[in-house]
Amino acid sequence: MYEKLLVAVDHSEITERVLGAARGLTLSSGEVWVLHLREREAMARGGMVAIETPDEAQANIDAAVDELTNSGIKAHGVVRNTIFGYAAREIVEDAKAPTTSASS
Repeated sequence: MYEKLLVAVDHSEITERVLGAARGLTLSSGEVWVLHLREREAMARGGMVAIETPDEAQANIDAAVDELTNSGIKAHGVVRNTIFGYAAREIVEDAKAPTTSASS
């Protein structure tokens, strides 16, 4: 069992399985940091196009945090922007951080 977990979520079907695993791995005194990286795609003339709206991203995090909280787990949610293709790298960097606070 773990005292702190970093859980990355998106809009895919796998998110429910990841949240279930987090519930099973977290002690009652533990906490889960739920991270959602809102990817933006760089366009040719220096512009950035968001793939999802800020409201969609926040709703995704809120639902995940609520699900964990309703299971008796202390959970926190963070939404950050990243460039398309860099999400995995940022998740790994957050996991390496000395204190799992999703590098807010």
